[in-house]
Amino acid sequence: MRIAISPDENPGDPGAVHSGIVERDVNIAVATALEASLKRCGQDAWFDPSLTYEERVAKANSDGTQLLVACAHNASGSPAAEGALFLFCKGDDNGAAAKAFGHQSLLAQKCGDSLLSGGLVAHWSEYVEDVYECCAFNGDTLYCEFGYETNPDDAARIKQPDYPPRAAELLCGGIAPAMGFGYAPPVHPSAPDPEWKQNLQPLPAPISGVLAAPVDVINTLTNEKVAELAQGTALAVVYSTRVRGVEFYMTQFAVDHATGFAIAKAAVTFEELGRNPDPAAGDGSGSSTSPGKPPATQPPVEQPTGLAGFEQDAANWLLGFADRELIQLIEFAIAELKKRAA
Repeated sequence: MRIAISPDENPGDPGAVHSGIVERDVNIAVATALEASLKRCGQDAWFDPSLTYEERVAKANSDGTQLLVACAHNASGSPAAEGALFLFCKGDDNGAAAKAFGHQSLLAQKCGDSLLSGGLVAHWSEYVEDVYECCAFNGDTLYCEFGYETNPDDAARIKQPDYPPRAAELLCGGIAPAMGFGYAPPVHPSAPDPEWKQNLQPLPAPISGVLAAPVDVINTLTNEKVAELAQGTALAVVYSTRVRGVEFYMTQFAVDHATGFAIAKAAVTFEELGRNPDPAAGDGSGSSTSPGKPPATQPPVEQPTGLAGFEQDAANWLLGFADRELIQLIEFAIAELKKRAA
């Protein structure tokens, strides 16, 4: 996903200056950290602080950018004003169209909750205003005023040395579920490998199949459910691991991007394993999540016995399996491995 990042103020404009805080400096620090966070999560993020907001919107509208994220900070005549604000284009209907557009309301909700749960703000709210980046960009806009320089508590947090990366990570942690991609948390260089990585083992051969029942995708780092894969979803696995005594399967994408997302081995059964999907199924785009069954007249693939037969099944599936994007976006498992290898 292509994502533009804005530091709100134009070059040469310091923005709000209160309590020893220069808004543009903080905005740029947060925006720079956010670009790195989004790229770590596999997104095509870009940030150019030399552009004016008009130039940035024009570029974003012309280059396929789907989301524009503005990083800003606030000021008020009252020191009691505090917390995060998410801005929506006011327009002619007091923001109703903007809030109903695309993912904008969901982005505010997910990001606001992330900032709140992470302790960066005491509360968050929404506000409607005819801000250029909210009104002129053709895609989704997430315009976040992180806090008030004029509030003692907010200002104290903004002045902390770790504030820019902390604010960026919390915002990224809200953007990811709202826009449908996995959040990969940062790993400190001196930190030991997470348990999933320590116990990671490649499978004898890639395995693929069609889910016979829904299964949960688990973030093994937090032990939380992050998604559910529907019955009929076509999947493939290449690694196994063990976390907190539970056996899991992982995708190549999850390993390459260190998401820690996996599916418990015991939770999954497959149907039609070893049979090629109908190449005429779906819409022809290669993105169908439920490949069609082969015609009734097609003879079944003759299967050798033992592990060799299992590997041939996997190879046959992979030859006919075109949905590579789905493989990269989800976690899955297969319960047939031990049965066929026995």
